[in-house]
Amino acid sequence: MNRFCLLAMSLAPLLGATRTLGEGAAIGLCAVVMGCLHQLLLAPLRKRVASWAYVLASLLLLAALASCLQLAMRAWLLPLAIALGHYPALLCLQCLASDHLLPDQRRWHVLAKHLGAVFASCLL
Repeated sequence: MNRFCLLAMSLAPLLGATRTLGEGAAIGLCAVVMGCLHQLLLAPLRKRVASWAYVLASLLLLAALASCLQLAMRAWLLPLAIALGHYPALLCLQCLASDHLLPDQRRWHVLAKHLGAVFASCLL
């Protein structure tokens, strides 16, 4: 199986939560913020922690980020949060897959291109 087939997991929130331009922009912005924060907060752990502990830390961090995202949207953007439903929580799969697929060199450059493409496809 091709490793880049795992990036197709980003299509679930994209297809389910983009009925309008506002919803598409919101889910795209959520994907960009969650992906950047995930990589930024895991950067110090990448070389210091064993592989099984790194995956566990990544999962715990993604659960915390998704919960904070859901709570923030319910606090400040309730109609949008109701319209998006649980699709922002599915962004955890995209972040987890992209973390394992990103190369060690030029990691941020590849991540920026990937998140830019996800955001552009959400707007389309």
